[in-house]
Amino acid sequence: MQRLSFALFIDAQKDLESAQLRILAALKEIHNHFQHNCIYPDLTDVIEIHDGVLDVFRRSKKMDESLPRTLTNVDLRNLSLIYSLNTKPEATLESIKELLQWSIPYLEKTLEEGKTIYDFVDEHCEVQPVGIIPSYLDEGYFLVPDIEQSLLAIFRYQVTVFAGAEDKYRALRTRLIDVLPLQTVQQDLRSLKLELIQQYPDLPNPAVYSCETDMEFPFAETLFPVAKRKLMMSIAQGTIH
Repeated sequence: MQRLSFALFIDAQKDLESAQLRILAALKEIHNHFQHNCIYPDLTDVIEIHDGVLDVFRRSKKMDESLPRTLTNVDLRNLSLIYSLNTKPEATLESIKELLQWSIPYLEKTLEEGKTIYDFVDEHCEVQPVGIIPSYLDEGYFLVPDIEQSLLAIFRYQVTVFAGAEDKYRALRTRLIDVLPLQTVQQDLRSLKLELIQQYPDLPNPAVYSCETDMEFPFAETLFPVAKRKLMMSIAQGTIH
């Protein structure tokens, strides 16, 4: 199945109806994933496409309003002036604009569905520090349970800063370093922290965070991406303090 992308919208200049069918098929596939509580990378795709479509559609309308016009009538019912364009838009451009406008409610419905699942997962998992958190938080470890598999994934994380066009941004990189049976370590995370210090002496006083949840969410497609966002927020709050 083709993944939702802007390429599906560009195809409107060839065949509008065919492009609509392909977009609906891609959204149906995303809906099927959401039905199994799998929200990534689909939710990211929908957000990007939705925001991009709205931006292009609004700018195209603004461009239309700036084109030369001739007053042709007055709508007294709506107290508006009716103009006609002196410049006729190309048919291919009009097809793309029509597709953009058509797609917005479908994208918004899918986006709302994905956000509802995200919010539910977000409410049912917490990120907590393990032991005393040091002042240096840009490197450390992140413990995330996979309830479905009864495993505990241990990640080493690093916060990196990169400069954008107008501001600096922080990104969180993670690397899986171990997977342990969940029952053997669930009640003794502080001992696990000491083991990590002994095993990786380059971080003698690491920040260690644990994701806590009792819900069986898909790990790679749902829990871990949500947990990473919560971890980033925890690190940012700790840095501010």
